[in-house]
Amino acid sequence: AQHRRIAQGFFVQAQRQAGFGQPVQRFGGVAGGLVIFHDVLEPQLRRQPKGATVIHLPLEAVLATVAMLRSPHADPSALIRLWPQVLAFAEPDSIVPVAMGLAESAWLRDEPAECTAVVEQALQACANLSAWDRGELIGWMHRAGGATERLALAGVASPCDAELRGDLEAAASEWEALTMPRHQAYALMISAQSGAQDGPAAERPERQDGLSAAIAIFDRIGAVASAQYGRRLARKLASEGVKGIKTGPRAAARSNRFGLTPKELQIVSHLAHGRSNHEIAALVSRSERTVEHHVSTVLAKLGAKKRADVVSILGESGELAGLMAITRT
Repeated sequence: AQHRRIAQGFFVQAQRQAGFGQPVQRFGGVAGGLVIFHDVLEPQLRRQPKGATVIHLPLEAVLATVAMLRSPHADPSALIRLWPQVLAFAEPDSIVPVAMGLAESAWLRDEPAECTAVVEQALQACANLSAWDRGELIGWMHRAGGATERLALAGVASPCDAELRGDLEAAASEWEALTMPRHQAYALMISAQSGAQDGPAAERPERQDGLSAAIAIFDRIGAVASAQYGRRLARKLASEGVKGIKTGPRAAARSNRFGLTPKELQIVSHLAHGRSNHEIAALVSRSERTVEHHVSTVLAKLGAKKRADVVSILGESGELAGLMAITRT
């Protein structure tokens, strides 16, 4: 119990440092899936004694899920390596987050049978699950088209129950109220997906808006794999005549954490080299006034108060070398 309280404290600290006011009150799961957790949880994990398995495995599960979400193809490699360990450890607090990550990855890779199989294995391995953990696991099976009707659905958490009943709008609202954006976004996206089978798209503009909102949320929290799934769905719907789904910035802007456009990447590279507006204007063949506008936009996106902050911000983000290489002369 002491180890669980310590680990839960790490989740709460990570969530607060990520700028979310309401801490997660349960230990299982990934606390809304905020990818920024990695930056807080990894150092905490490395500081723990090697024998503290009850702390290590759940935190490793979160980091493995984060790695999967950051991968454009929802790569489950790290989760797959953990799966035999958590099953052998036979502790629900370790089994559930790995099972959820594996199920999510399988669903994002369009592998419904794989998704259903891992959920069934987790449910068999864990006799007594919380309403949240049971609800989320069954939720992934439901999304994959598994036979959830044979399971006891009574007593699952309220937003999970709403989705299982088909009330995806209510589920999204409840996840939003709980400050769990990834879950909210999935409910919005699944609503658009299921709505595509219900009738003419023009009659369901709220579902188109929901898919756009879901993609924007995934982009904001850094869930690359989830956002990619949403964009694939948007392309599919577009091929079926659904128009007007906003899928966010172009790939070049999404390839960096600050959402910089190709032109802004060029400008920020010059800034990192310490060049003045006059020098940049000559190099990019633009007026100083245009460059000044680009610089202001770049500083705002980086959260920099002045030009001198650019190098330190890029260094902390791990993107300094790559961006400086763009205009190395």
